Amino acid sequence: MRQIKVMIIENSDIMLKGIVFMLKNEPEIVITNTVEKLKDISEALKSNNHDVVILGPMISENYEEELEFAISTNYPDTKLIKIEYEDDSVEIVGKIKNEAYKIAV
Repeated sequence: MRQIKVMIIENSDIMLKGIVFMLKNEPEIVITNTVEKLKDISEALKSNNHDVVILGPMISENYEEELEFAISTNYPDTKLIKIEYEDDSVEIVGKIKNEAYKIAV
């Protein structure tokens, strides 16, 4: 089974820990990096050690358009998903798998 490497971007420590907790026991998912500070996002993306980048709900609430634009412009091959407040672990894992296994056309 192929593991999906995930980077999580969320500026709320509590939300970030919750997302990590929901994903840590998923056998197909490995968290390669977590980022809490806006200033650290670009450096983390440069590492390119991820298949999917997750935008957490609180950072999306405040910076969604700016982050999506900056990431898609500077890192066009990055697969990006956004987590909503109401998403549970099943929905989050589904979003990750859908994006990771999406075939580029």
